[in-house]
Amino acid sequence: MLRTAVITVWEVNQRPSRLFKKADAKPLFMVLKKLLIKLKCSRGAADLVTLTFVSWLTIMLAVAGIDIFFMASRFMTVNNIAQKTLDAMKYEGYYSEAIHDGFNSLLELHGLKLGRDVFLGERTLEPKQRGEVVQLTVRAVYPLQGFRPIGYTFEVPWVVRKTGVSYQFGRGD
Repeated sequence: MLRTAVITVWEVNQRPSRLFKKADAKPLFMVLKKLLIKLKCSRGAADLVTLTFVSWLTIMLAVAGIDIFFMASRFMTVNNIAQKTLDAMKYEGYYSEAIHDGFNSLLELHGLKLGRDVFLGERTLEPKQRGEVVQLTVRAVYPLQGFRPIGYTFEVPWVVRKTGVSYQFGRGD
């Protein structure tokens, strides 16, 4: 009886894998669990398809991690440029042409372009008196391309809002 059980287990292990034929009906984590079980086979035999799939998945996750690092770096760059622009707006009292030129030159210095990588949102366009609020909103979109080999690209939008108090003291007419 013991020998029959061993033969049955051996025969089950020799059947061709139906993993990829039924993959669309199962959740992704079940498919990954079966792939990992196949890789942990004690006999050392793993499907070439499974090994290839897990290798591609590992490479894509590594590239996505690097891509997320670059996205965070770009966010910090845009955040710093927006803060410098807001500091200039505090002294001027509003978003002037000179501040706009300085904003563009800072973006170009870091390899970004207004209208392509970064978009201006709300900003204080009228001169404000000392103690009044000035604000600047910058929007940006970063495309994550780590999963591009399987046909997915994600665009991660973010908004940087900066608010400050005007230092400009203007005389009333």
